[in-house]
Amino acid sequence: MLHRQNLKTPFNRLLVLLLSLLVSFAAGLSTAKAQTWKKIGTLDGYISLVKFLDANTGFVGVGVPPGKPVTGPSPLELQKTTDGGKTWFKVSIPTGYGGAIADLNMVDSLNGWIAMAVWGGSGNKALWRTTDAGMTWNETGLAGCGNTVRITPSAIVVTDVLGNFHISTDGAKTFSSGAMNSTNGLDFVDALHGVISVFHGSNWLITSDGGLTWQNLSMNIESWSIYADTGTPNFYAAPEGPTNGSARHAIIYHSTDYGNTWGQLANFPFISTGHLAAIGDKYLFFQVQDVDTTIAGVSYRGFYYSTDQGVTWTGIDGPSAFGDTRFSVVNGCSGIHLFGFDDQSPGTVYEYSFSSGPTDRPVLNLPVIPRLTQSSCAPMDTSIELDVSGCIPSSATIDSLWFSGSSAFSFTNMRSTPSTLAAVDSILISYASAGGPDTAYLHIRYDLGSGRRDTSIALIGAINSALLAQPAQLHREAASAYFGEVDSLELGVDLGAQVNLDSLWPYLNDIQGTFAFDSSIVSFESYTPPAGWTITSLLNRGNAVDFGIHKVSGQATQPLDLGTARFLPNTTQLATSWVTLPRFVLDIGKQAVSLCVTDNEDSHWAVKTLGAESGVAPQSAPTTRESTTQDEISIYPNPAENEFFVRNTNAHSARITVYDAIGRTVASANISAATTGTIDIAQLARGSYVVVCQVGDHMVVRRLDKAR
Repeated sequence: MLHRQNLKTPFNRLLVLLLSLLVSFAAGLSTAKAQTWKKIGTLDGYISLVKFLDANTGFVGVGVPPGKPVTGPSPLELQKTTDGGKTWFKVSIPTGYGGAIADLNMVDSLNGWIAMAVWGGSGNKALWRTTDAGMTWNETGLAGCGNTVRITPSAIVVTDVLGNFHISTDGAKTFSSGAMNSTNGLDFVDALHGVISVFHGSNWLITSDGGLTWQNLSMNIESWSIYADTGTPNFYAAPEGPTNGSARHAIIYHSTDYGNTWGQLANFPFISTGHLAAIGDKYLFFQVQDVDTTIAGVSYRGFYYSTDQGVTWTGIDGPSAFGDTRFSVVNGCSGIHLFGFDDQSPGTVYEYSFSSGPTDRPVLNLPVIPRLTQSSCAPMDTSIELDVSGCIPSSATIDSLWFSGSSAFSFTNMRSTPSTLAAVDSILISYASAGGPDTAYLHIRYDLGSGRRDTSIALIGAINSALLAQPAQLHREAASAYFGEVDSLELGVDLGAQVNLDSLWPYLNDIQGTFAFDSSIVSFESYTPPAGWTITSLLNRGNAVDFGIHKVSGQATQPLDLGTARFLPNTTQLATSWVTLPRFVLDIGKQAVSLCVTDNEDSHWAVKTLGAESGVAPQSAPTTRESTTQDEISIYPNPAENEFFVRNTNAHSARITVYDAIGRTVASANISAATTGTIDIAQLARGSYVVVCQVGDHMVVRRLDKAR
């Protein structure tokens, strides 16, 4: 089946169709090739994905593919084999999902990711993770309808069939949204260059910075996947369309310039499943979609492969599948292994083996200089992917790992060495900038069966925003109230001298955050946004509150005003709860910037319960010189400036202790029976303090305000 580049003339289109029919017909008569397929497993349900890591280890995702012509989901399961499909066993996945496991990407023998395509975009989690070789999968916080997940040293990128695609620069802790809607395939040829295809109605996307930013291409054809020939500038795709007259047809597309421009390699009078997989560019494969596959009396089904970079193709029969599914191909030391499946329920997995293939001497392929960009307060965790091409022996090892250069880089999970080096492997590292840019070298000593060798990977780290150059701090605020009253705490954040908030203000649209507190001391009562802002979300989680606010108007303030939170004391005892801001995200020009907010004795938020007012007479107005209690203890004046007096008319001495808003003792004195004493507060800061008067086994608690 032949075609070389353009199909613009009617004669060329007719010639291609005739050649397609002839080659496909010949492939259909090749019964010898069809006999090389063998069944290696039947699973209860429709299959959406088969992913083998090598000739023995693989996964099968059971669920209804988005391309199946039905209107509802079915229960999911994920099965694994470690003996080439002779036996299969279920692994643990999250429950309550309907849809399809769209993509599985293992970065090494233990760690991997799943993109979960949720039917109808029900809000379930679009990204799952494993750290135990795929035996257990857990949800991340990313909601959506995932299609493909890829990891570079700069970012984790997840495409989304129904919404904007997602970008994380902190190891999937948080995600920002890409601008494009309904994205499908995704792949990278190296640490910098990648391509995203689309579902429909939009243009494909391209990146040259590891997935941090993306630009539009002129391509807009629906394609379920993209294949990247690692270490080259070449990409391939086998889209499911477009329409040629009244029938859809499959065109194989090829880019030789990192995805910037695309040409056509071959044209088929049927539809592919949308997926293309390969071993380098020596063996390319795609599968026929089981829709309208009989044309002019000729039945088209199964798989086609090319060994000349997609110029000519040979049919090898085998199973056809629904659209929007993914098969798998791996290079074993005995040759190429192709793993496909059919469109039945229960679904059957098949294997086609080529007795010869690219069994080259193994070579360790290293990524280009990884650029790690810290965009949040937390250290950036990422994986440096190692790819071994050729036939890798079972004795291949990583013997030792170490860094030189900047101390900003460290191992996230230091693997014990020597350790087995897999065909697809990775090294997990963490980057915590001190202001950057930082440079270092990751050194690797390895053995691929022909002796130990040393190599190194250059690492470049930086922060992507001046907002991270100097950590933000809580603006010191404290509130206090008696049991039964309300603490009103003003929430302010000092962004630091390096941040010009006035220049950012026109682009600051939304703020999301979480403030946390000790729920045994106080409970959340209500929240009021700052002037000119409206609440977009508010969730009380018991010991923390998630909030979102949107700017309508208002002026920039320093400290940045986040509104007022009100708390109710939960205890009748004197106690203090610090209030922290563990999550603080600014939406600046549609880019989410996560800031680190520090707190200490000089920059903190606190709420205090002053205990119960039982046994304490109400305070008089500030103009009254003296406030008395039924225990014959009085303090005055209140407010006070440099000192205040304590009159003790009891028959016993009184121990007086003054506490600040975070519970520290700032002054104390003993007042003898039937006397009046003075307590010096000249050195204290302006604000509210708590005065505890202890007489024998009885305690009186009063609030004292220092005027200046």
